[in-house]
Amino acid sequence: MEVSRTIISKLILISSLVVGSFAAAQTASPTPTPTTSGMRLSGDAAPTGLSYFVPASTNSSGSTTIPVIYGGYAGDSGGCATNQRDNSSTCNSCDGSFVGTNQKWCNQTSIYPDLVLRITLVSSTTATFQGTPRILYRLSGSGSTASFYTPDNTTAPTLATGQPFTIEIKWSSLCKNIVGATNSTCATGFSGVTLSAGIDNNNDGELEEKVDFTLVLRSIVTEAGTSATVTNCPVGTTPTDTTQGICDYNVTAGDEKVYILNYAASSYDLVTADSNVKYNRVVMFYQEGVADAKAIPNNADNVVLNLQNNSPSPPSISDPRIRGLQNDVNYCFSLASMDITGNIMYFADQTVLGTASKVCATPSQVVGLLDDKHCFIATATYGSSMAPEVQTFREFRNKYLLTNSAGQSLVKLYYKFGPEAAEWISHSEALKTASVMGLWPVLLFVKLSLWIGIIPAFLVALLGTALLAKFTLWALRNRSSLRGNA
Repeated sequence: MEVSRTIISKLILISSLVVGSFAAAQTASPTPTPTTSGMRLSGDAAPTGLSYFVPASTNSSGSTTIPVIYGGYAGDSGGCATNQRDNSSTCNSCDGSFVGTNQKWCNQTSIYPDLVLRITLVSSTTATFQGTPRILYRLSGSGSTASFYTPDNTTAPTLATGQPFTIEIKWSSLCKNIVGATNSTCATGFSGVTLSAGIDNNNDGELEEKVDFTLVLRSIVTEAGTSATVTNCPVGTTPTDTTQGICDYNVTAGDEKVYILNYAASSYDLVTADSNVKYNRVVMFYQEGVADAKAIPNNADNVVLNLQNNSPSPPSISDPRIRGLQNDVNYCFSLASMDITGNIMYFADQTVLGTASKVCATPSQVVGLLDDKHCFIATATYGSSMAPEVQTFREFRNKYLLTNSAGQSLVKLYYKFGPEAAEWISHSEALKTASVMGLWPVLLFVKLSLWIGIIPAFLVALLGTALLAKFTLWALRNRSSLRGNA
């Protein structure tokens, strides 16, 4: 019993320091490969020579979507200079000559005019190959008349039933055939195009065996000449040409990591200038020992994080942690939005974000120890690190404790007593009940702080305490008369 009293007293002493940890999980499920007219992708392999590929999928009603080929192009700068391309793989225009260049639009998996899109297919085992079969591709949709084209294979592949063969198409051919002869440089993008690749078995101008793809190219060669940074952050509104994607954020420290907090999106739909293309990732460029985010070059270390479109609610970052950092080293972070084609653009501007303290943090083992959910009294009390009460304490920690030296000192004090108390509470229903009662006024104060600010909440708490003390004294002085009236 004495031990329990000691633990409870420690609990009440440090309950305002209760915080939680972030958790994220990602799941993946296989997607079927479509079979159209007896033809399929070879070995379920994705095409190569593209920026992003979305396999076919089957929805709840059983309908199968066709796969999507995305190309993103931000120009021939950085590691995409003409003399650095091999025509067989994408290039990284954020690297190479970008040494010393900061916050310029780029693409880490960029297509370019001479890049070859390779699609490997397998003919059905019932193919007859009448006459002289021809490998062709057809482009249709986007308001144009369907047309057949000969691939750019240097050597015609040998066709045999059940054996894979590859169709090779240069992006310059696609750009020219879809938009016009003047677009062989792929300066103009396109969407809403269906690419059908396959075999004309009997030389009749039709594809008896084929696989269909949706084809999208977002080229920002022209756009990239403008400012790369956002100039304001109207949260949840329609994007403008100066505000798209995630436009505000701040970071806080953990153990060998930092967390991205309080990020805001200009549009909850995460739309771009192309209605068929959305932002689906953010890129966090980071560097140690810099003054602010604007000094970080495009070829700095970076982490790509997935975005979840939750419209009409704000979007979320699937795992808002940047891990693998060194403790006691100050890092600054530059956030840019990445669309599904891989184009990196609209860096959150330091002039909009405000002070460097929002985008710079120093990982610490002491702070990081609080990431262990087993060391949290609130987690032990409410039974889950994802309980609403725990998340409320977590938000209070991030906003008011970890942002100043006084809060850091309180965090250290918590670590001295918290793990022992949490361990006792997790094994005792009586202590859990007592902890819930003890944390209730603290939780009320924390919620009030997050609603109206910590100073007004503190004043309200003082007033409430004074009124409660006055009422208690009055009740003690008049207990006799109160008993008589009862």
